[in-house]
Amino acid sequence: MHDKPRFSIFSVNKNNSNQFVFDLIKVYRKELYKRANGSTFKEVSKKEVEKIKVIIPSLPEQQKIASFLTDVDDAITQLTKKKTFLEQYKKGVMQKIFKQELRFKNDDGNDFVDWEVKQLREVANYRRGSFPQPYGLPKWYDKKNGIPFVQVYDVEDNMLLKPKTKHKISELGAKQSVFVEKGTLIITIQGSIGRITKT
Repeated sequence: MHDKPRFSIFSVNKNNSNQFVFDLIKVYRKELYKRANGSTFKEVSKKEVEKIKVIIPSLPEQQKIASFLTDVDDAITQLTKKKTFLEQYKKGVMQKIFKQELRFKNDDGNDFVDWEVKQLREVANYRRGSFPQPYGLPKWYDKKNGIPFVQVYDVEDNMLLKPKTKHKISELGAKQSVFVEKGTLIITIQGSIGRITKT
């Protein structure tokens, strides 16, 4: 049996901007989490919430701040929509390019030479990655001074590596793993899940 989700309700008084308080609470969200208690689910008591001290400007300044942040949110929404559109556009164009339905011309306006059929091994060298076995032993990891270890989890939906990998391997683990230089293409494969990225 699962507990129903519970919500904390903030009723903003007329002397303050609802939008400003909304953004303020987002800033103080970590502080709220710190004061949460409970084993099955975390909950912040009214008493704990009321202890939190915040700096509040005048209502006119609150409204100005809220208006500015709302404009930023609107801009983010527009950019997100544009990003989604461009990603879909790129996928469609890539299909046409690699099916040779769309061709480019050189700087003189002339056609490039015809594409050649080659085996992939003529284009790039391939080798499998590796990780010391048995997998998961503590000695293979070093959170503080280890070397980044790329897994499927570490590749974003946009096929770029995340700023930090989930795991770092120890010097001992690195000796039994594969090191790749910057610019190397990596295909992460885990069962039927696979992504490609570039280091």
